[in-house]
Amino acid sequence: MRRIARVLRGWRESTGEQSGAIARRAGWSAAKQSRLETGGQTITPADVMTLALILEVTEDERRAVFNAALTAQEKGWWEELATGALTDDAFDYVELESAATGLTTFKIDLVHGLFQTPEYAAALVRAFVPQADEDTTRRRVAARVRRQDRLVGDRAIEAEVVLAEGALHLRIGGPKVMRAQLNRLLELGELPNVHVRVLPSSAGAHPTMGVGYSILTFGGAESDESDESDVVYIELPHKGIYEEGPAAVDPYRLRFAGVREIALAEKESAALIAKIARTMKA
Repeated sequence: MRRIARVLRGWRESTGEQSGAIARRAGWSAAKQSRLETGGQTITPADVMTLALILEVTEDERRAVFNAALTAQEKGWWEELATGALTDDAFDYVELESAATGLTTFKIDLVHGLFQTPEYAAALVRAFVPQADEDTTRRRVAARVRRQDRLVGDRAIEAEVVLAEGALHLRIGGPKVMRAQLNRLLELGELPNVHVRVLPSSAGAHPTMGVGYSILTFGGAESDESDESDVVYIELPHKGIYEEGPAAVDPYRLRFAGVREIALAEKESAALIAKIARTMKA
């Protein structure tokens, strides 16, 4: 919906028309036109077709956006989850993650959800306060595992992660669980779309001190979409913070580039992960 909204705004701006004038021709309010162009309301295929005809958009382009609006209305798997499986903030994040084509993430003290084993995820959920009951824990773990479908298949997300070495030494769930988690990282790192690097403790100060974050990218290198559609997500204990637009996203891209530069190469990172896994003995 966010991307479709930007396309609709681009259609109008390319004609030099004001939004109020287009709203009058479409037969709806200026407020609705504004919401359609900012993603502030659901954009129906009928809305797309109305604007496409008014703005004389080519048939191929209007058909593509019309079909995108149809797809955007389909219910995602996360919407069918039982209550408690996802917090409100996590629900929003998973919805964005499901549509993203790329993920860039830096983690300080835990493995990103897309790479977690069920046992590791369960140990994390049980550590939260207030503590969730076992039924809620089970649902949250199942949701986290379901997210990992994004790593494989025709729509596999391009994932690049840098992990601080300290996250690999924390024995989340005990040594057996942590050893399995580290081995899972090694397995996923073999996928062509997954790139895992470790920031060694010996690196010292680095550009991303004190905060972990994820950058979700929409579209691809061949897309005409700008970085404006990308989102930075910062996970806090009680909520998540979202930032959009080049002014907000670019500083995080710059910091990530800095930390990636001093992180170990992928092969060296895999060797270190395997070495730490061997120390995880019950």
